[in-house]
Amino acid sequence: MNKRDLSQLRKRLEKELAELAAGRDCNLEGLDYSERESPDLIDRAASVIDRSLSQNFCDRKNLRIQKVEQALEDLEAGLYGICQSCGDDIAIKRLKANPVARHCISCKTEMETRQRLVNS
Repeated sequence: MNKRDLSQLRKRLEKELAELAAGRDCNLEGLDYSERESPDLIDRAASVIDRSLSQNFCDRKNLRIQKVEQALEDLEAGLYGICQSCGDDIAIKRLKANPVARHCISCKTEMETRQRLVNS
């Protein structure tokens, strides 16, 4: 991978991190109020669903932040773009599509296949 590609990917990761971090605080305190106070079963159910969706959104956002931060750390350490499983280079096309990728396409495909077999 050349320096130009690395620089572009670094800028992209830094931009994504800044955007994610701008809204990082996921305050769910107000979402459970109506759940406890409302006598209406439908309102309470809607509140539970809202809270669950909000929690899921926050969890996914925080996970993405962790992945972006890890990718930036890997860039600093000179480990970015190297598959964690086999040690081969991750294709630049893959990194441009998913800059937080930590596995080459072969290893990721194999991991997903195994996971599907386990879950079946």
